[in-house]
Amino acid sequence: MATHTIVEELATMLLLLFIEVIGRQLSRNMILMSNNVVLIRRGRVKYWTYIGMFSSLGAIALWLVLNFINPYNSEPASNDVLVRTGLFLLAPACVALIGSIINKRIIMFIAFFWSLPISLYLAMTPSIFKLFIVTSLATFLPRY
Repeated sequence: MATHTIVEELATMLLLLFIEVIGRQLSRNMILMSNNVVLIRRGRVKYWTYIGMFSSLGAIALWLVLNFINPYNSEPASNDVLVRTGLFLLAPACVALIGSIINKRIIMFIAFFWSLPISLYLAMTPSIFKLFIVTSLATFLPRY
């Protein structure tokens, strides 16, 4: 039980750091118009930014399903599984989300190749987790 608490505390700290980094960047790039947030770059909306953000958020959601509400496994995920999948699926998704928000190609490139091996492995499984390869490719392709 204590190890899940450590993992939860670590996830909370990463989330707070992530929110702080995104908040700094978004404050430079956002215009609030009638409660709608619009990302503006040189006067036009960047749809590729939205695709990168949504694919990263999709990968984060898939990671949560994989580890906490997995329909294919009734046992709770062990700490080893949480650490490994967090390191190779969750962390690159968070990095890709930051990279798509601040519009840095090198960050997206690194996140893509970081998540590629386990995404390719999961693409060969007969489950919903095949979508990890789609989210991985969606973070990479719009940039290049």
